[in-house]
Amino acid sequence: MIGRPGAILGLAVSVATALFSPPTPAPPITPAPVAQAQPSTSAPRPKSAPAELLDQRTSSSTTFRHPNGARTIVLSAGPIRIRRGTTWEPIDLTLRRDQNGIHPASAPYTLRLADGGTPADAASVLGPDGTETALSWGATLPAPTLAGNRATYAGARPGSDLVVEATRSGFAAWLAPSTPTPAGLSTPTPLTLHMTKPGGAAEMLPQPEARPLLSGPIGSLASTAVTDRVVASAVTPTVRPFGTTVQNATPDSALWGDPDLRVGSYDGTTVARSYLSWDLGALHGQQVTHAALRVFSSWSSSCQPQSWEVWSSQPVGPATRWSDQPAGEQRWATSTATKGHDAGCAPGWVNVDVTDLVKAWVQAGATSGTVLLRATDESSPQGWKRFSSGEGMNVPALGVTVAPVNPTP
Repeated sequence: MIGRPGAILGLAVSVATALFSPPTPAPPITPAPVAQAQPSTSAPRPKSAPAELLDQRTSSSTTFRHPNGARTIVLSAGPIRIRRGTTWEPIDLTLRRDQNGIHPASAPYTLRLADGGTPADAASVLGPDGTETALSWGATLPAPTLAGNRATYAGARPGSDLVVEATRSGFAAWLAPSTPTPAGLSTPTPLTLHMTKPGGAAEMLPQPEARPLLSGPIGSLASTAVTDRVVASAVTPTVRPFGTTVQNATPDSALWGDPDLRVGSYDGTTVARSYLSWDLGALHGQQVTHAALRVFSSWSSSCQPQSWEVWSSQPVGPATRWSDQPAGEQRWATSTATKGHDAGCAPGWVNVDVTDLVKAWVQAGATSGTVLLRATDESSPQGWKRFSSGEGMNVPALGVTVAPVNPTP
């Protein structure tokens, strides 16, 4: 399926606040995500800095050469650049408004958002085969407020704002309850995706069961509004890198394409886990000296350090769901890094040492590697976290440093 609905999440109000806040822009893609040995002087000479090997760039990998001949290979969990003729252009999901309407500055697929009025579709993305996947609307929309890769249509429905977020393969859209939520608000009409193939009529995509957006203090289960969320993708991923979330509240739903990776439980009952996979072809035959997993923590339900884990896993793909998820094979790393709750622990990047895991993959001759991210305590709402996926503004990466091929004696 080229377009598909995403999961509809029920969250406590503090989690909902984070979900609907603008993302932090991604840092430049060139720095390697692993720490390197520093020169003895306090001011490194420019010539000692690692240099990117431009001829080894791909849409999702970046390679740096260090002065001693070692290399750091950064495998991103999603595309970070697009091939334009003979050059690579960085992907920039920041929404722009110009004579062509509202669209990302630079994206792999043609994405258009409505700029108010009475559009038939609030957003649409065009696939490489000409198939269009769109969010049906056909009612009045206000002109949106743009912030990063998000457009917010205030009051698009009674008691709700429509939020549309550009992703690397399409868009995610949801209804965010207004603050304060009007008393006695009834269930709104669910968001609806439709797909139109070249020469064919529009086909409605199946919609997931609506779930309440929970409001109130952390741990409160008082439902004061109803929301839903859909995710549209221009393509179905067929190769790695790949990432997805599985969640027991939607056991038979595929959640790939969403800009979030989720781990833990927001209510002590609903549990989410996430997977990331990479092509390891560039590491074949190499001697791994260091490896780190780099993820952007966009939201945590608490500022207190809460443990989460990195496990190795069998491969995953678009068909992976909670009901058929691969079990974790071995736990390789544990982190208590907790970011993204409030001003005291703002969203930010987190590095986890996975050297032993990557060494094991390479020594076994693995052609691909998959990690499972999960909370250590999946029954505690304090461990609920959201990381940016390979579809979001801040793409996860696996940074691997390998020894020189012919080291100097």
